[in-house]
Amino acid sequence: GSTHTCALLEAGDVQCWGSLLYIKDLAARPAPVPEVIPNLSNITAVEVGHYNSCAIQSGGAVYCWGSLITPTVSYTPQLI
Repeated sequence: GSTHTCALLEAGDVQCWGSLLYIKDLAARPAPVPEVIPNLSNITAVEVGHYNSCAIQSGGAVYCWGSLITPTVSYTPQLI
């Protein structure tokens, strides 16, 4: 993304870091070190956009979080 990046871990978790990271504490804030995205497991792919990210679960479910996912900012992964 333009302000953050994410990594898919071998265990199927996702970690993200960068500026304007929309996770956990209901605020767009910098995360200079990788943080595990809560409520995600068995992830097989992750993509980052300018201000959002999406992950695909092993069963095919897609979860996204960040700005422009819903009419408001979604700070936790939402099933799409």
